[in-house]
Amino acid sequence: MNRRDFALASTICTATVALAGSNAAAESPIATTVLGKFNACVAACLNCVRHCNECAMSCLEHLAHGHQSHLVTAKLCLDCADVCECTASIICRGGPLTEHLRKACADACMQCADACRDGDSTMQACAKACEECVAACRQ
Repeated sequence: MNRRDFALASTICTATVALAGSNAAAESPIATTVLGKFNACVAACLNCVRHCNECAMSCLEHLAHGHQSHLVTAKLCLDCADVCECTASIICRGGPLTEHLRKACADACMQCADACRDGDSTMQACAKACEECVAACRQ
């Protein structure tokens, strides 16, 4: 996880805890439980968001050069990035749909990984990030 992703995760989790009425994130049982139990999933989701967005932009460049097959992959990467971002947010706030989103995230990432696995280096990096997210979300 790079600094930007970590900062985003920290901000989301801290804001969520603050909204829940806690004076300090460190004192919140929600923050302790969520971050302890699903830290790897949140980190993998945020890493996946970055790689899926990069891959989608790469696919759009391929589209601009007439490679129409990249349209579906670009849409899939954008959808996957959105699911991963949503999953990380819901986990950080300890939402009641956490388990449903973790499953949906793993399913979306598996589909995205399958689509990107045999592509160029950007697509392969996306597939790897997606596979790591699948593993983390299924723990």
